[in-house]
Amino acid sequence: MFTHRSWKWIVAALVAAGPLLLAAPPALPTPPTPPAPPATSSGGSPLGRYLYDNGFVSMQVENSGHNQAIVRVGINGTNAALVLDTGCGRTCLTDRFARKLKLDVGKGDPMVGVGGKLAGGGFASLSSVSFNNSPINSINTIRVLPPSASVTQDGILGYDYMRLNSVILPVGMGYFLYKPDPAPPPELDSFLKALGYQAIPLSFGEGGLRVSGSLDGHPLVALVDCGANYSLFDAGFVKMTVGALVSGSGLTSWGIDGRPTFVGIFLADKLTFGALTFPPTRTTTAAGTTLPAIHAQALLGYDLLAEHRAIIDLGHNVLWMKQGVAP
Repeated sequence: MFTHRSWKWIVAALVAAGPLLLAAPPALPTPPTPPAPPATSSGGSPLGRYLYDNGFVSMQVENSGHNQAIVRVGINGTNAALVLDTGCGRTCLTDRFARKLKLDVGKGDPMVGVGGKLAGGGFASLSSVSFNNSPINSINTIRVLPPSASVTQDGILGYDYMRLNSVILPVGMGYFLYKPDPAPPPELDSFLKALGYQAIPLSFGEGGLRVSGSLDGHPLVALVDCGANYSLFDAGFVKMTVGALVSGSGLTSWGIDGRPTFVGIFLADKLTFGALTFPPTRTTTAAGTTLPAIHAQALLGYDLLAEHRAIIDLGHNVLWMKQGVAP
């Protein structure tokens, strides 16, 4: 799939599984990607040492160069490259990779994404899942995407596996931490509040992880989706809040179902989540998404999550954000 001037980007993850494709607006900021690894011993940061002492293990996260995080995991003893995606409720494999593993795939319900609906795909049984060549807390079945799904890697590492392993994900930092034993994860509040972070409660519902906020004083619900390269707001909601301030971009997005939609750029003058108010932010809007159908107005993607040093704590379902340097 080629976009305006042949730019290709993943922008929004499927509500159930999979991404949207969007031409990247050249005027949008590039979030920082510090190379520092996580603390895995007593020589690291206080937070890292604390997590290491409480049974957490670090896992490397690669960046495709297009705001897309990729992890290498073992599936039935075979290496798989999966897109790290908190906006995807179920971990999934592509049809191609499932055939490579010779999985017996049973039928599943249609999958609905921010950009459309896909029939086909199903479920398959697994014998093993591993991080760092070691077994993790896992589920004995996995979702298999239909052949027409637009996924750039072997599949998607979704909310279910991240929640099961109490993943702590500092977005854009090149790693995450997980707890491969079933003991409850330790609290992080004292460490992160001392570093200037603010806690924003997360809920899991229609479309995945959700957070409440507002745009120019208008309440909104946003999907928290590190698998989306760029944040995206529903065009109807943006028209109601900022109206004529939306400008045409000449850019087009493609949903998981292959249908193109118009993309505009606008200035979010006052965007707030929890107690954190962002500075004026240029971001994108598109019509034709299924955001209204799942009672959401926006998708908070990798760009703004990384820019505001987001830490997604899936052990406690809390989004931590700040304007400053990550720990």
